[in-house]
Amino acid sequence: MGDDELPIALYVLAALNVADVVLTLIMLEAGGIEANPVMAAVLKRGGPGGFVVVKLGLAGGGIAILHRLWSRDHIRLA
Repeated sequence: MGDDELPIALYVLAALNVADVVLTLIMLEAGGIEANPVMAAVLKRGGPGGFVVVKLGLAGGGIAILHRLWSRDHIRLA
């Protein structure tokens, strides 16, 4: 992977997670259900706001860890 490819991939991953949240909320408004039982429980207990916070918080945390690991290894290899 090139010098800039992973950070770009992380931005894409973040954008896809935001799109997932938006599309899930649209489908829920249209009568759909959340298929993931863990996120369905979060939605039931915390409502749409809690769902957004948990979903984006988990995604953001994972992205931050990936970036930190990449930065550490990237500096070491430079």
